[in-house]
Amino acid sequence: VSLPFAYFGASTGGACALSAAAVEKPFAVVVRGGRPDMATGLEKVKAPVLMLVGSLDEVVIQLNQKAYRELKCEKELKLIEGATHLFEE
Repeated sequence: VSLPFAYFGASTGGACALSAAAVEKPFAVVVRGGRPDMATGLEKVKAPVLMLVGSLDEVVIQLNQKAYRELKCEKELKLIEGATHLFEE
């Protein structure tokens, strides 16, 4: 039986989730405070991608914006107000 699956990655794990999604075709991908700039094959990702980034994590916001532009799939980049990189708040 083949069941739908999704990937979730945080920090550098976000790059792993996106790189795997370029090959395995999950139902969806969620990246939290991730480093999608380190992913390979962003243009091959077909699953919807949700990128969550802390509004106080300026460097990671820029890295996510760059990767966002490279993704050709359905995508959304959401800033979490008042959050830092690890969402410790």
